[in-house]
Order: sequence, then structure tokens, then C-alpha cells
Amino acid sequence: MKTLETLKHGISPSIDASTGNRTTYSAMKKSALFFGVMAAVTVAQATDISWSGGTADYTNAPSWVGGVVPGAADTAINDSGSNNVVRIRVGNPDWAVSQIRAGNGAGDGSFTQDGQTIDLSGINAGTGYRTSLRLGLAAGNSGIYTLNGGVLDYTNDSFNVGELGTGILNFN
Repeated sequence: MKTLETLKHGISPSIDASTGNRTTYSAMKKSALFFGVMAAVTVAQATDISWSGGTADYTNAPSWVGGVVPGAADTAINDSGSNNVVRIRVGNPDWAVSQIRAGNGAGDGSFTQDGQTIDLSGINAGTGYRTSLRLGLAAGNSGIYTLNGGVLDYTNDSFNVGELGTGILNFN
């Protein structure tokens, strides 16, 4: 004979063999909901990730400090010299990052985009200030971004070209 609980939820209550207590659907449901929410909650930590390699495609993880290509919540920084270019080329995957910076304070830097779509969210963690592309942030540093092809996509943000240093934004 089916109980009301079985008919209501399609699950029969079980008996805990060690205590003799019934485990009801409600308790199981609350536990499953709690653990499901806990597993689904993730906190995206924005990280500044700097380029340390020579000229190479942005997908070359060993050229990034820590060996990880910056992702959607991260800032991609190139201060390793304007001759050490971070390339975004036709055939690379599209790339989503929070910001792109060159000439950030530790030296000059350069990015060249020949294809693909770059999505910039422009979030400056903890400041409420939004910029997507920052070139020549620090005095005495230069930052260069050359767009030869592809799409540079940003929403509700600004580009800072030559904040305290020299910024160059080329459209070819």
C-alpha cells in the first residue's frame, strides 16, 4: 500500500537501520538542494596575468606568468617589451578577458590582433571604474594595440590610450 508521501512525491520514505528513524523526502530534498547550491556557487576571482614570453599567440600558456592564459574575469597585461608582441591571429579561438593592458608599469608592451573576436568586459575589481583597453598606463611606459582584422568588442566601457605614458592604438 502506498503512503500519502509516496503518492505525493513518487519516493517511499526509508528507515535508517542504525536509529530506526524515517528519512523523509523533505529532508532528502533539503540536503540535495543545499549541496547542489554549494556545488554551483563559484566565485570568479579577477587576476592580473602578465605576459613573460617573446612574440607568440595569446594561446601559448607558457608565455603567461603562471602558465595560464587569461580568461573572462582576468586582465591580460603585456609589459615585457614592445618587441614581445601578444598576437591574436586568424585561427586562434575567440578570447574573452576583462581588460587588456600594455605599458602597465613594469615596461612597454604590445598586442596585435589580426583576426578573431576579443570580448572585453572592462571591470576594474573593487573600483567601480570600467575600462576595457588601457595603453601606456604608467609614466615612461608605452603600450601599443594594433587592430589589423577581427572584432574588438566592448560594452559600456572606455579605452584609455596614453594615461600617464604613451599609448598607440592602430587601426589598419
